Amino acid sequence: MLRYLSSLVILISISFSAAANTEKKVLKLYNWKDYMPQFVIDGFEKESGYRVEEVYYETDELKEELIIQTGGKGIDLIMGSSDGFMNYIQQDGVIAKLEPELNPNFKHLDPSWDQLYPGLSKYASPFLWGTLGIVYRKDLVKQEVTSWDDLLNPDAALHGKILMVEEKRDVFTPALKLLGYSSNETNYKHIQKAAKLLAKQKAFVASYQYFDLTEQSELIDGSIWMAMAYNGDALVLKELNNEIEFVVPKEGTSIWADYIAVLEVSTQKKVANAFINYINRPDVAAKLAQELYYASPNLAAEKLLPKEFLNDPLIYPPTEVVKKSEVVMPLKGRVIGYYNNIYNNMVTQ
Repeated sequence: MLRYLSSLVILISISFSAAANTEKKVLKLYNWKDYMPQFVIDGFEKESGYRVEEVYYETDELKEELIIQTGGKGIDLIMGSSDGFMNYIQQDGVIAKLEPELNPNFKHLDPSWDQLYPGLSKYASPFLWGTLGIVYRKDLVKQEVTSWDDLLNPDAALHGKILMVEEKRDVFTPALKLLGYSSNETNYKHIQKAAKLLAKQKAFVASYQYFDLTEQSELIDGSIWMAMAYNGDALVLKELNNEIEFVVPKEGTSIWADYIAVLEVSTQKKVANAFINYINRPDVAAKLAQELYYASPNLAAEKLLPKEFLNDPLIYPPTEVVKKSEVVMPLKGRVIGYYNNIYNNMVTQ
Protein backbone atom coordinates (compact mmCIF):
# COMPACT_ATOMS: atom_id res chain seq x y z
CA MET A 1 0.00 0.00 0.00
CA LEU A 2 2.83 2.38 0.90
CA ARG A 3 4.48 2.07 -2.49
CA TYR A 4 1.25 3.10 -4.23
CA LEU A 5 0.78 5.97 -1.80
CA SER A 6 4.32 7.07 -2.66
CA SER A 7 3.42 7.01 -6.36
CA LEU A 8 0.26 9.02 -5.67
CA VAL A 9 2.19 11.69 -3.75
CA ILE A 10 4.65 12.05 -6.63
CA LEU A 11 1.80 12.09 -9.14
CA ILE A 12 0.03 14.92 -7.27
CA SER A 13 3.31 16.84 -6.91
CA ILE A 14 4.03 16.63 -10.62
CA SER A 15 0.48 17.51 -11.59
CA PHE A 16 0.50 20.69 -9.47
CA SER A 17 3.91 21.76 -10.79
CA ALA A 18 3.31 21.00 -14.47
CA ALA A 19 1.70 24.36 -15.23
CA ALA A 20 4.32 26.23 -13.22
CA ASN A 21 7.05 24.58 -15.27
CA THR A 22 5.91 26.36 -18.39
CA GLU A 23 5.99 29.75 -16.65
CA LYS A 24 9.25 29.54 -14.68
CA LYS A 25 12.79 28.67 -15.69
CA VAL A 26 12.60 25.22 -14.12
CA LEU A 27 13.89 21.92 -15.46
CA LYS A 28 12.46 18.79 -13.82
CA LEU A 29 14.48 15.57 -13.60
CA TYR A 30 12.85 12.25 -12.67
CA ASN A 31 15.60 10.25 -10.99
CA TRP A 32 16.70 7.85 -8.27
CA LYS A 33 17.55 9.61 -5.02
CA ASP A 34 21.24 10.53 -4.56
CA TYR A 35 21.98 9.82 -8.23
CA MET A 36 22.77 13.32 -9.48
CA PRO A 37 25.59 15.06 -7.57
CA GLN A 38 24.79 18.55 -6.35
CA PHE A 39 27.85 20.01 -8.11
CA VAL A 40 26.31 19.00 -11.46
CA ILE A 41 23.04 20.77 -10.67
CA ASP A 42 24.82 23.84 -9.30
CA GLY A 43 27.12 24.09 -12.33
CA PHE A 44 24.32 23.75 -14.86
CA GLU A 45 22.10 26.23 -13.02
CA LYS A 46 24.92 28.78 -13.03
CA GLU A 47 25.58 28.35 -16.76
CA SER A 48 21.98 28.11 -17.95
CA GLY A 49 20.02 30.30 -15.57
CA TYR A 50 17.54 27.43 -15.11
CA ARG A 51 16.73 25.83 -11.80
CA VAL A 52 16.90 22.01 -11.73
CA GLU A 53 14.34 20.20 -9.59
CA GLU A 54 14.47 16.46 -8.99
CA VAL A 55 11.51 14.16 -8.48
CA TYR A 56 12.52 10.80 -7.02
CA TYR A 57 11.29 7.27 -7.63
CA GLU A 58 12.22 4.16 -5.68
CA THR A 59 12.25 1.50 -8.40
CA ASP A 60 12.05 1.21 -12.18
CA GLU A 61 8.59 -0.32 -11.73
CA LEU A 62 7.28 2.70 -9.83
CA LYS A 63 8.78 4.95 -12.49
CA GLU A 64 6.88 3.02 -15.16
CA GLU A 65 3.64 3.32 -13.21
CA LEU A 66 3.92 7.08 -12.97
CA ILE A 67 4.82 7.52 -16.63
CA ILE A 68 1.79 5.42 -17.57
CA GLN A 69 -0.50 7.42 -15.25
CA THR A 70 0.67 10.89 -16.26
CA GLY A 71 2.38 10.47 -19.63
CA GLY A 72 5.27 12.22 -17.91
CA LYS A 73 3.49 15.56 -17.87
CA GLY A 74 5.44 18.08 -15.85
CA ILE A 75 8.76 16.23 -16.24
CA ASP A 76 11.53 17.14 -18.69
CA LEU A 77 14.31 14.62 -18.13
CA ILE A 78 14.16 11.02 -17.02
CA MET A 79 16.85 8.67 -15.76
CA GLY A 80 16.43 4.94 -16.24
CA SER A 81 17.91 1.61 -17.18
CA SER A 82 19.08 0.78 -20.70
CA ASP A 83 16.63 -2.11 -21.11
CA GLY A 84 13.72 0.07 -19.99
CA PHE A 85 14.68 2.79 -22.44
CA MET A 86 14.99 0.27 -25.28
CA ASN A 87 11.37 -0.60 -24.60
CA TYR A 88 10.49 3.11 -24.56
CA ILE A 89 11.75 3.68 -28.08
CA GLN A 90 9.35 1.00 -29.29
CA GLN A 91 6.51 3.17 -27.99
CA ASP A 92 5.52 6.42 -29.65
CA GLY A 93 5.39 9.55 -27.58
CA VAL A 94 7.41 8.54 -24.50
CA ILE A 95 10.93 9.88 -25.04
CA ALA A 96 11.97 12.44 -27.64
CA LYS A 97 14.80 12.15 -30.11
CA LEU A 98 17.87 14.04 -28.93
CA GLU A 99 19.00 17.04 -30.97
CA PRO A 100 22.55 16.39 -32.29
CA GLU A 101 23.34 20.08 -32.76
CA LEU A 102 22.66 20.63 -29.05
CA ASN A 103 24.79 17.66 -27.99
CA PRO A 104 28.32 18.18 -29.37
CA ASN A 105 29.75 16.28 -26.36
CA PHE A 106 28.22 13.07 -27.71
CA LYS A 107 31.48 12.68 -29.63
CA HIS A 108 33.17 11.71 -26.35
CA LEU A 109 30.90 8.71 -25.68
CA ASP A 110 32.11 5.15 -26.18
CA PRO A 111 30.41 3.85 -29.37
CA SER A 112 30.35 0.34 -27.87
CA TRP A 113 27.16 1.23 -26.02
CA ASP A 114 25.39 2.01 -29.28
CA GLN A 115 26.44 -1.39 -30.60
CA LEU A 116 24.94 -3.06 -27.53
CA TYR A 117 21.71 -1.06 -27.74
CA PRO A 118 21.19 -0.23 -31.45
CA GLY A 119 19.30 3.00 -32.03
CA LEU A 120 19.15 4.04 -28.38
CA SER A 121 21.73 6.82 -28.79
CA LYS A 122 19.23 8.72 -30.96
CA TYR A 123 16.97 9.04 -27.92
CA ALA A 124 19.09 8.76 -24.79
CA SER A 125 22.61 9.23 -23.49
CA PRO A 126 24.48 6.67 -21.38
CA PHE A 127 25.07 8.07 -17.90
CA LEU A 128 27.03 5.53 -15.84
CA TRP A 129 27.52 1.77 -15.79
CA GLY A 130 28.41 -0.86 -13.23
CA THR A 131 27.89 -4.31 -11.76
CA LEU A 132 25.63 -6.12 -9.32
CA GLY A 133 27.20 -8.00 -6.43
CA ILE A 134 27.23 -8.68 -2.70
CA VAL A 135 28.05 -6.13 -0.01
CA TYR A 136 28.71 -7.42 3.50
CA ARG A 137 30.20 -6.64 6.89
CA LYS A 138 33.48 -8.57 7.07
CA ASP A 139 33.60 -8.19 10.86
CA LEU A 140 30.17 -9.83 11.24
CA VAL A 141 30.13 -12.37 8.40
CA LYS A 142 32.81 -14.85 9.40
CA GLN A 143 33.08 -16.94 6.23
CA GLU A 144 34.75 -15.71 3.04
CA VAL A 145 32.14 -14.42 0.57
CA THR A 146 32.92 -15.49 -3.00
CA SER A 147 29.71 -16.92 -4.48
CA TRP A 148 26.04 -16.12 -4.99
CA ASP A 149 25.55 -19.26 -2.90
CA ASP A 150 26.74 -17.28 0.15
CA LEU A 151 23.74 -14.98 -0.35
CA LEU A 152 21.14 -17.56 -1.35
CA ASN A 153 22.10 -20.38 1.03
CA PRO A 154 23.49 -18.32 3.91
CA ASP A 155 24.86 -19.34 7.28
CA ALA A 156 22.26 -19.61 10.07
CA ALA A 157 23.70 -16.50 11.74
CA LEU A 158 22.44 -14.41 8.81
CA HIS A 159 18.77 -15.14 9.54
CA GLY A 160 16.94 -11.81 9.16
CA LYS A 161 20.20 -10.02 8.37
CA ILE A 162 19.97 -9.90 4.55
CA LEU A 163 18.58 -7.23 2.21
CA MET A 164 17.62 -7.93 -1.39
CA VAL A 165 17.09 -5.17 -3.95
CA GLU A 166 13.57 -4.18 -4.92
CA GLU A 167 14.19 -4.37 -8.68
CA LYS A 168 12.23 -7.38 -9.89
CA ARG A 169 14.63 -8.44 -12.64
CA ASP A 170 17.81 -7.85 -10.67
CA VAL A 171 16.65 -9.88 -7.69
CA PHE A 172 16.65 -12.98 -9.95
CA THR A 173 20.26 -12.50 -11.08
CA PRO A 174 21.93 -14.29 -8.11
CA ALA A 175 19.77 -17.39 -8.51
CA LEU A 176 20.01 -17.49 -12.30
CA LYS A 177 23.80 -17.13 -12.29
CA LEU A 178 24.22 -19.68 -9.50
CA LEU A 179 22.19 -22.19 -11.52
CA GLY A 180 24.31 -21.51 -14.60
CA TYR A 181 21.58 -19.70 -16.51
CA SER A 182 21.60 -16.33 -18.24
CA SER A 183 20.77 -13.21 -16.22
CA ASN A 184 18.64 -12.34 -19.29
CA GLU A 185 16.83 -15.68 -19.00
CA THR A 186 13.63 -16.16 -21.01
CA ASN A 187 13.11 -19.89 -20.38
CA TYR A 188 10.14 -20.18 -18.01
CA LYS A 189 11.37 -23.43 -16.45
CA HIS A 190 14.73 -21.86 -15.66
CA ILE A 191 13.08 -18.77 -14.18
CA GLN A 192 10.89 -21.02 -12.03
CA LYS A 193 13.96 -22.88 -10.73
CA ALA A 194 15.54 -19.57 -9.82
CA ALA A 195 12.32 -18.60 -8.04
CA LYS A 196 12.50 -21.72 -5.88
CA LEU A 197 16.00 -20.74 -4.74
CA LEU A 198 14.78 -17.26 -3.87
CA ALA A 199 11.77 -18.67 -2.01
CA LYS A 200 14.08 -20.87 0.05
CA GLN A 201 16.24 -17.85 0.90
CA LYS A 202 13.29 -15.66 1.93
CA ALA A 203 13.40 -16.66 5.61
CA PHE A 204 16.80 -14.97 5.85
CA VAL A 205 15.66 -11.75 4.15
CA ALA A 206 14.76 -8.80 6.35
CA SER A 207 13.20 -6.94 3.42
CA TYR A 208 13.33 -6.27 -0.31
CA GLN A 209 14.49 -2.67 -0.55
CA TYR A 210 17.52 -0.44 -1.09
CA PHE A 211 19.81 0.19 1.84
CA ASP A 212 20.49 3.71 3.07
CA LEU A 213 23.63 5.38 1.70
CA THR A 214 24.33 7.55 4.73
CA GLU A 215 25.87 7.00 8.15
CA GLN A 216 22.42 5.78 9.22
CA SER A 217 22.69 2.85 6.80
CA GLU A 218 21.53 -0.56 7.97
CA LEU A 219 24.93 -1.96 6.99
CA ILE A 220 26.69 0.56 9.19
CA ASP A 221 24.51 0.17 12.29
CA GLY A 222 24.76 -3.63 11.95
CA SER A 223 21.06 -4.42 11.59
CA ILE A 224 21.94 -5.86 8.16
CA TRP A 225 25.07 -7.95 7.56
CA MET A 226 24.77 -8.77 3.86
CA ALA A 227 22.89 -7.38 0.86
CA MET A 228 22.60 -7.37 -2.88
CA ALA A 229 24.20 -4.15 -4.09
CA TYR A 230 25.20 -2.06 -7.06
CA ASN A 231 28.95 -1.58 -6.88
CA GLY A 232 28.97 2.21 -6.53
CA ASP A 233 26.46 2.14 -3.67
CA ALA A 234 28.61 -0.39 -1.84
CA LEU A 235 31.74 1.72 -2.32
CA VAL A 236 29.96 4.80 -0.96
CA LEU A 237 29.32 2.86 2.27
CA LYS A 238 32.86 1.48 2.33
CA GLU A 239 34.08 5.09 2.54
CA LEU A 240 31.98 5.43 5.70
CA ASN A 241 32.95 2.09 7.27
CA ASN A 242 36.04 0.11 6.32
CA GLU A 243 34.46 -3.12 7.61
CA ILE A 244 32.19 -3.08 4.54
CA GLU A 245 33.29 -5.14 1.55
CA PHE A 246 31.90 -5.65 -1.95
CA VAL A 247 32.43 -8.66 -4.18
CA VAL A 248 31.30 -9.74 -7.63
CA PRO A 249 30.59 -13.46 -7.17
CA LYS A 250 32.68 -16.02 -9.02
CA GLU A 251 29.69 -17.13 -11.14
CA GLY A 252 29.54 -13.70 -12.79
CA THR A 253 26.84 -11.06 -12.70
CA SER A 254 24.80 -8.49 -14.63
CA ILE A 255 26.49 -5.46 -16.15
CA TRP A 256 24.02 -2.61 -16.30
CA ALA A 257 23.96 0.86 -17.83
CA ASP A 258 21.76 3.79 -16.90
CA TYR A 259 20.66 6.37 -19.46
CA ILE A 260 19.15 9.85 -19.40
CA ALA A 261 16.56 11.07 -21.90
CA VAL A 262 14.15 13.91 -22.66
CA LEU A 263 10.45 13.15 -22.34
CA GLU A 264 8.35 13.85 -25.42
CA VAL A 265 5.88 15.89 -23.36
CA SER A 266 8.61 18.24 -22.09
CA THR A 267 8.10 21.91 -22.90
CA GLN A 268 11.81 22.57 -22.24
CA LYS A 269 13.42 20.27 -24.81
CA LYS A 270 16.28 22.59 -25.77
CA VAL A 271 17.25 23.19 -22.17
CA ALA A 272 16.89 19.48 -21.40
CA ASN A 273 19.25 18.69 -24.30
CA ALA A 274 21.66 21.31 -22.94
CA PHE A 275 21.65 19.53 -19.56
CA ILE A 276 22.54 16.21 -21.19
CA ASN A 277 25.31 17.91 -23.15
CA TYR A 278 26.59 19.46 -19.91
CA ILE A 279 26.90 16.13 -18.06
CA ASN A 280 28.75 14.72 -21.10
CA ARG A 281 31.39 17.42 -20.86
CA PRO A 282 34.56 15.45 -20.04
CA ASP A 283 35.50 17.33 -16.86
CA VAL A 284 31.94 17.09 -15.52
CA ALA A 285 31.59 13.41 -16.48
CA ALA A 286 34.91 12.53 -14.82
CA LYS A 287 34.01 14.21 -11.53
CA LEU A 288 30.52 12.69 -11.66
CA ALA A 289 31.95 9.16 -12.01
CA GLN A 290 34.31 9.70 -9.09
CA GLU A 291 31.60 11.05 -6.81
CA LEU A 292 29.21 8.14 -7.47
CA TYR A 293 31.92 5.42 -7.77
CA TYR A 294 30.68 4.14 -11.11
CA ALA A 295 32.37 3.64 -14.47
CA SER A 296 31.93 6.34 -17.09
CA PRO A 297 30.80 5.71 -20.70
CA ASN A 298 32.70 8.91 -21.64
CA LEU A 299 36.08 8.09 -23.20
CA ALA A 300 37.39 11.65 -22.86
CA ALA A 301 36.36 11.69 -19.19
CA GLU A 302 38.32 8.49 -18.57
CA LYS A 303 41.49 10.30 -19.62
CA LEU A 304 40.91 12.72 -16.73
CA LEU A 305 40.30 10.04 -14.11
CA PRO A 306 43.06 8.99 -11.67
CA LYS A 307 44.82 5.71 -12.42
CA GLU A 308 43.73 4.25 -9.08
CA PHE A 309 40.09 4.85 -10.05
CA LEU A 310 40.47 3.31 -13.52
CA ASN A 311 42.39 0.35 -12.07
CA ASP A 312 39.89 -0.35 -9.29
CA PRO A 313 38.40 -3.78 -10.19
CA LEU A 314 35.26 -2.96 -8.20
CA ILE A 315 34.55 0.01 -10.50
CA TYR A 316 35.97 -1.20 -13.82
CA PRO A 317 35.52 -5.00 -13.71
CA PRO A 318 38.50 -7.00 -15.03
CA THR A 319 38.29 -9.14 -18.16
CA GLU A 320 37.73 -12.38 -16.24
CA VAL A 321 34.65 -10.89 -14.56
CA VAL A 322 33.27 -9.45 -17.79
CA LYS A 323 33.64 -12.82 -19.56
CA LYS A 324 31.42 -14.51 -16.95
CA SER A 325 28.88 -11.69 -16.89
CA GLU A 326 26.19 -10.36 -19.21
CA VAL A 327 24.98 -6.93 -20.14
CA VAL A 328 21.35 -6.39 -19.16
CA MET A 329 19.19 -6.64 -22.27
CA PRO A 330 15.51 -5.82 -22.85
CA LEU A 331 12.99 -8.64 -22.51
CA LYS A 332 9.56 -9.06 -24.06
CA GLY A 333 6.59 -7.90 -22.03
CA ARG A 334 5.28 -11.41 -21.46
CA VAL A 335 8.59 -12.52 -19.91
CA ILE A 336 8.83 -9.37 -17.80
CA GLY A 337 5.28 -10.03 -16.57
CA TYR A 338 6.31 -13.53 -15.55
CA TYR A 339 9.24 -12.21 -13.50
CA ASN A 340 6.99 -9.59 -11.92
CA ASN A 341 4.27 -12.06 -10.97
CA ILE A 342 6.72 -14.45 -9.32
CA TYR A 343 8.38 -11.61 -7.44
CA ASN A 344 5.08 -10.14 -6.23
CA ASN A 345 3.81 -13.52 -5.06
CA MET A 346 7.07 -14.27 -3.29
CA VAL A 347 7.31 -10.96 -1.44
CA THR A 348 3.66 -10.80 -0.36
CA GLN A 349 3.40 -14.40 0.91
